[in-house]
Amino acid sequence: MLVELRVIPNKLRPDEFEKNLIAAGQTLHQWLLEAVPSYDSSRSAVFSVEINGKKIEGDSWRGIVLLAADVVEIFVEPREPATIVMAVIAVVSAAVAIHYANQAIPDNYNTTSPSGSSVYSANAQGNRPRLMGIVPFGLGTHVYYPDYLNAPRREYVDSVEYLYLMLSLGVGEYDFLHDTFKIGDTLVSHYGEDIEYEIFSPGELITHEANRNTYVSADVGGSNGSGGFELLGSDYSFRGREDGIIGCYNSANDPVSNVVGERRTGEFFTSFWSFDGLNVGDYVEIHNDEGDNRPYFDGYFQVVEDLSDAGTRLARVDPYTLAVIATEDIFNIPDGVAVPVAKSRVRRIILGAGGDYVGPYAATPASKKASSAFLDFKMPQGLCVLDDQGVPQSRTLDIVISWRDQDGEWVRESRQFTDATVDARAYTVTLDFGAEITPEIQCHRLTHDENDLKYKDQIQWTGLRSDLAVIDRYADMTTLAMKIRGSNALASSAENKINVLCQRRLQTFDDSGALTVFEGSNDIAPALYAVCRSAGYTDAQIDLEELYRLHQTWQARGDEFNAIFDNESTAWDAIKRVLAVGFAEPTLDFGQIIPVRDEPRENIQFGYQADNILKNSWKMDITLFDESEPDGVEVEYFSNESRKPETILCTLPGEAGAKPLKVRPFGITDRDKAYQYGMRKRSEQRYRRKRHTWMTEMDGLNSRYLSFDALAIDMPGYSQTGRVDAVAGSVVDVNQALEFGLGVHYISLRKPDGTLAGPYECQRGANDAQVVVEGVIDSAIEVNAQQEPPYFMFGEADAWCEKVLIKEINPRGTEKVQLKAVSYDERVFAYDDALAPV
Repeated sequence: MLVELRVIPNKLRPDEFEKNLIAAGQTLHQWLLEAVPSYDSSRSAVFSVEINGKKIEGDSWRGIVLLAADVVEIFVEPREPATIVMAVIAVVSAAVAIHYANQAIPDNYNTTSPSGSSVYSANAQGNRPRLMGIVPFGLGTHVYYPDYLNAPRREYVDSVEYLYLMLSLGVGEYDFLHDTFKIGDTLVSHYGEDIEYEIFSPGELITHEANRNTYVSADVGGSNGSGGFELLGSDYSFRGREDGIIGCYNSANDPVSNVVGERRTGEFFTSFWSFDGLNVGDYVEIHNDEGDNRPYFDGYFQVVEDLSDAGTRLARVDPYTLAVIATEDIFNIPDGVAVPVAKSRVRRIILGAGGDYVGPYAATPASKKASSAFLDFKMPQGLCVLDDQGVPQSRTLDIVISWRDQDGEWVRESRQFTDATVDARAYTVTLDFGAEITPEIQCHRLTHDENDLKYKDQIQWTGLRSDLAVIDRYADMTTLAMKIRGSNALASSAENKINVLCQRRLQTFDDSGALTVFEGSNDIAPALYAVCRSAGYTDAQIDLEELYRLHQTWQARGDEFNAIFDNESTAWDAIKRVLAVGFAEPTLDFGQIIPVRDEPRENIQFGYQADNILKNSWKMDITLFDESEPDGVEVEYFSNESRKPETILCTLPGEAGAKPLKVRPFGITDRDKAYQYGMRKRSEQRYRRKRHTWMTEMDGLNSRYLSFDALAIDMPGYSQTGRVDAVAGSVVDVNQALEFGLGVHYISLRKPDGTLAGPYECQRGANDAQVVVEGVIDSAIEVNAQQEPPYFMFGEADAWCEKVLIKEINPRGTEKVQLKAVSYDERVFAYDDALAPV
């Protein structure tokens, strides 16, 4: 008892299917396990099933037993062709697989470069991040604009800017061609020691300091068109003389000018200074008298208590140790310690609140933590005081940086900058939090503004960043770490114009045809193998024997594939693109990828004639020349020499090329190869203008895509066809009288497997239905009662058949096959080795 099982490749055409009869009494799951080696019930199925018109879910395939007279329909769900064939069609229906895999492949590798490419668009070339994007997959030798793995990071050391970059070349391992490494159009080697770089292979531990995942706050830097936030100081006011001795005390407790009171606290005393305009939290800057080196009187003091009429209590802030020396007492002179009045004078006292705080700003993204932060400060005017002759003198600038963990208590740290220059200065300040926190940071200038052009101490807060967790190795990518020292101009160009020629290292064929060598290669076959393996195909699913044969052809011709896949694409499209530059296309046969090259042919494979073509099914279509059609091909290719797209016009003799067809072959980087590609395209347009369509029974399944076959056309002036009655040695008797002309005649004979023997040059025999061939007839040609007699094709010179290339094989139900072909013309290949005109 049998069950009818139908495989339907196109759900929109349910009437087109391959019928199979299988035994009843088994489950669909059991049959799939036996009939489809690649079937895996644990994976998502690429087909759906209906039994007697009712959809059956995959989890039921194990339990439903197929009964006699059941009709099982398997619908191939939309997937890329390779998946379809490998999962079901390869085993269930060879005919359907051949049909859908060998459809005419669209010329989509000639379309405009995919949107967003960082390589092929001249206006978009540059380094960039690819958040959730495609990791470039390079093949052959090509120009790479490496992508950011981390955000570019800038730091200042002794006012020198350093730029750190961590970049990805792409999937796989590459030979880095150091003498082609450039920033823009300038070789990196020209910058000498200003640029350091290191290459890390896939899986290698990255130890370079560029590999830091730095978060850059968007809130700090570039505000209001400037370089950042300017930290402003206050204009201080005070009561008392600015010059001379305006305040002093001694151990004898002699209150003098401006000292309004004192109080003993144990063995210490506190002086109270009375000035106007101070509030709690404000700062007082006190300078010693010249020659007085006592630290008690040098630095900043903060108002800790306002005593109104009694004076103002101050606390000392040491700008070097960043610690509060006293919280209530100032000057902390031990009782009984003699302090000479001359050494205790305060020459100048400057009072005020300092500038407002800038911030706070978050140093990490929301919910992220960091143990340290980095702040950039610039002094565009330099840092100095100009003397009366305009000579820079030393100037010190103090700031306070405050940080906290979200809404916690503020921690204050002061920083001091000292210099004597009018040259712009820049500094990077590091804050160490001591633990992982979510930091907020604000800045405050302590040093007052003198409002005097002699003082050059403008300071800007230009950057805030923090380090987050970072990956220390990439298993499948080659990476590039860079440290660049230089001017703003260099840093700006370096940030997005880094490029280099790299060669992908691939498995290649050795002299025996085995893929055992791993080296840099531009060859097509290793590139195809790499794409197939990356897509999950095994060696058994690739016709390595045919690939090696074509490899030898491509290598001898100098055909190469040099390109970068850096946009989303299916594996099948990538395979087609790789093969296209070698005038080849991929086909699928029983789940195996077989490359087929459109190349000059000599040996005809299969024959089709009235005896095995269904009656009235043959049709011929000839495209006549039209003035509106293209008169040439313009090829745009990416040149590795200029690192830009270039074009070349390809025309046949007599053509002006005024309205060429424009194509963009992917993977060609050489002018001569671009010309050969364009001339092949133009020759195909010019000389392949005759198309044939016919139907057979199952004979049509013998052919494959681009099979070089013989078609005998049943029209006057073409070949004669029929059946062979007898074969004896070199004598062949046929079932009809043959027409002999004056020229050379040929006859071909069809063998039992459908292939042709011959053509043999022949002469007329004893009668018009007999020929004598030159040479030895293939032993497979025999006439007996157990098999169908051989067919023959006969004619003069090239008229014994129409040579064709099969372009489509379309099953029609279970008993018919439609074939489509184009006439073979050797002129198509005339320019395959031509050099581009100068």
